[in-house]
Amino acid sequence: MEAFCPYCGEKIEKAARVCPGCRRKQPNPDEPQNAGPSNPGNAGGRTYTIHLAGHGEVREGIPVPGYSDRVNHPELVAAHRKVRRSAGVFLFFLFPVPLAGFAIYGNVTEDMPFPLAVLVGTVLSLVILAYALYSRNRGPCRYPYEATVIGKKKKLSFRRSKGKHERVVEYVTLVRTREGAKKRIRENGSGGGWAFDYLQMGARFKYHPQFHCPYELYDKASAPYLLCVNCGAKNPIAADRCMECRLPLLK
Repeated sequence: MEAFCPYCGEKIEKAARVCPGCRRKQPNPDEPQNAGPSNPGNAGGRTYTIHLAGHGEVREGIPVPGYSDRVNHPELVAAHRKVRRSAGVFLFFLFPVPLAGFAIYGNVTEDMPFPLAVLVGTVLSLVILAYALYSRNRGPCRYPYEATVIGKKKKLSFRRSKGKHERVVEYVTLVRTREGAKKRIRENGSGGGWAFDYLQMGARFKYHPQFHCPYELYDKASAPYLLCVNCGAKNPIAADRCMECRLPLLK
């Protein structure tokens, strides 16, 4: 008889103690199960568990409409802090590079006077610092908001790079916030972007600025996949944790 994980529906070995999909410990069939919010359900010949996860009740691993309360999950908060610390360390080492480089250049060559080299290096270092602080504090949008997708379009342009004209496709997702304001989510890339691919026309979503991939759908059951807010990986709707980074999914 085939066995399936009661949490995500992944096929597992009958004697397995941990699911290879969601990495959750499997219940021991010999131990009595405590009565609680979880009740067995059956669909398509497979037995699943109806349990509480995130905002609302989850049946067969599929979340009902609603926003998740996992945005403040300790593991997601810790991952976000780790990224910010790494960015701060990188900035700390990058900031003095132009100043040190131009100072050395002005000291060992006669092409540029030393005082001028120090001045140029200082200006470049300050520009890097200002841009980093702007990106850190402002970014594309540093405030959370709820919105609905009202339009999507692609814009084709050309830019000159290394003596050649390079085609650039910009993916624009038009949204209207709950307050009625219009916003444009602009993304560049050969295969689209997180917002352009994930947020379908008419989709209601929430923007979480603290995450690397900041979009959470209100109705996740109708989505083709569940997007990890930490790494941007595409996961099955029934998954409880990301297949790539193993962090909790918003559901």
